[in-house]
Amino acid sequence: MLKLGVAIVVILLGILIARILGRLVQKILHEMHIDKRLKKEGYGFKIEAKARKLVNYIVYLFSIIYALDQLGLTKGALWFLSSIVFIIIVVFAYISMREVFKEFRAGINIHKNIQVGNIIKMGNVEGRVVKVSRTTVQIKTNDNELVFVPYTYMKSGKTD
Repeated sequence: MLKLGVAIVVILLGILIARILGRLVQKILHEMHIDKRLKKEGYGFKIEAKARKLVNYIVYLFSIIYALDQLGLTKGALWFLSSIVFIIIVVFAYISMREVFKEFRAGINIHKNIQVGNIIKMGNVEGRVVKVSRTTVQIKTNDNELVFVPYTYMKSGKTD
């Protein structure tokens, strides 16, 4: 019965520590203006909240594993459980970052050929390049509209 009480306390402390560490990580990233920098570079996702959740889940995982160990579960069961959770985390991380990787690959191929001042025509969008970031090109059209074009859409674009 004592082991069950210790396991419950470990899980409760894990939840508390996870929330504290998660908020601390989010606050540190916020102080570094990570989301603002990513938005400025043309990325469409926010990493501060995702980092907080990742830290929370990692601490939860370790708390659960330690609590199960306190209950006397075998090491094999713990390794199996942690392996399954790790695989799930890796798969979800890959799925969520897939578009970012696509943009980077396209950017590596196209970035060298496009410079500020170039005139670009793609479909019915034509204009002058005003900014080149890691994942997008900003084009000012003849109608003075600012258009953000991701590199992945520029595969067949024509530049002058």
